[in-house]
Amino acid sequence: MRGTVSTAGAVLCCLGLAAGCSAGAPEERGADGESGTQSSAQHVHVLKAKVEKVHLDGDPFLHRTGHQVVAVKDDIFVMRGVEDDIATQTNTFRGDLFRLDPKHGTRARMTELRERGDAIPPDTAFHCAVGDDRRDGSLLSFGGAHFIFQGDPGFFQSLAVFDTLWRYRVSNKRWVAIEPAGVKPAARAGCNAELHDGSMYMFGGLNRFLQLNNELWRFDTATETWTQLTPVGPIPEPRFIGATAVDHDTGKIYLYNGHRATSSGFQSIGDFWVYDVATNAFRELPPIPAPARDEGTLTILHSPGGKKLLVYTAGHTASPVLCTGFTEMTTALDEIWAFDPDAESWQQLDVVGDAPRLHFVRGATIRNVHYLAGGWVDVPDPVNTCHQEWSEDVYRLRLVND
Repeated sequence: MRGTVSTAGAVLCCLGLAAGCSAGAPEERGADGESGTQSSAQHVHVLKAKVEKVHLDGDPFLHRTGHQVVAVKDDIFVMRGVEDDIATQTNTFRGDLFRLDPKHGTRARMTELRERGDAIPPDTAFHCAVGDDRRDGSLLSFGGAHFIFQGDPGFFQSLAVFDTLWRYRVSNKRWVAIEPAGVKPAARAGCNAELHDGSMYMFGGLNRFLQLNNELWRFDTATETWTQLTPVGPIPEPRFIGATAVDHDTGKIYLYNGHRATSSGFQSIGDFWVYDVATNAFRELPPIPAPARDEGTLTILHSPGGKKLLVYTAGHTASPVLCTGFTEMTTALDEIWAFDPDAESWQQLDVVGDAPRLHFVRGATIRNVHYLAGGWVDVPDPVNTCHQEWSEDVYRLRLVND
């Protein structure tokens, strides 16, 4: 299915979601040097999302959820995760790390990296990780969990949750366990993290006893110390697995959705917040139209005309239909939504290309192009509404004008 633009061109101009709102504007170029020429008002160009499959050189194994996808300099890194096999009721946790070199557009090489160190992170999933472009580039990873299959009676006894912070140096392919002095966060999985101005900001997560928190922690990479922050004013409720993005120009970190714990299992929260690093304050924003989307990706992209937007891609919503072979009643979406941080409004974008119905997917952005890897893809099925398969492909997303 494809998204439809529900507003007229004039309204899109007001929201900054269309190009060509003023005659005679200079030509600007977006990702990959494609022209975003401004046209006259009578030829309004509507902003769209272009999705393309990346042809991979190499043989990556992307069957996983609970993984992390982060950007460091000009490369994408896919890290850890779990292959939760529904047919055999087993979990296989991954202890691998892949690097995707996307410099050739829709063709890229994906290589499994050798991991060195006196110790390396365990096979784990639902950790939080960030990329650091400074110096030679590095990854930071905190927490995560390991457990037997969710439906197994011994699941709770098997649940192990970690509290180690790891750094991976890209230049020497070496892991180091960071042991900061002073206070540090307790073990957790499903936390959300972003790096800004040399500090990693981490929010939320779930502990060994399936209890959620809404703690906000900052790790200073220069001093290698943790600080628990106490934000001014309201704070988002505790959660497990949200979608985040950071605007380095404004020092704002965006947090969309996540899960709360209920007596019947995890439930989508459906809210949307922004955290201002300078003022140490959260503020709630208008959420995406109901029902809330889960397990998609949030990133910041610029339109060909230079407009900065938050873009939410894929994910799923609650469904009364049990998808074949899968234990959750969800329906994955191929929708792509843009949030204008100036107007504080959402807009569903038309899609150019074939956007897969992905969920449990992760993504990272390099040079104004967003890359998605891993997770499940829903395939339309005439008998069972949908059936789910592993997504074995990498997709890239750009904003274009028609």
